[in-house]
Amino acid sequence: MPNERSRSKPSGLPIIHPFAAGIDIGSRFHVAAVSPDLCDEPVQTFQAFTSDLERMAS
Repeated sequence: MPNERSRSKPSGLPIIHPFAAGIDIGSRFHVAAVSPDLCDEPVQTFQAFTSDLERMAS
């Protein structure tokens, strides 16, 4: 008999701050993602150089 958890749909993570970005930090590049409602390109990749990190922050 399957348990109740296996039949429920995954709901995703709750949104804590709608204007925050999710950032995956790597040694060569970083990937930032925001809500699609905030910009035309919600997922962007940035190199790990100072100028790119400043562009990511803006």
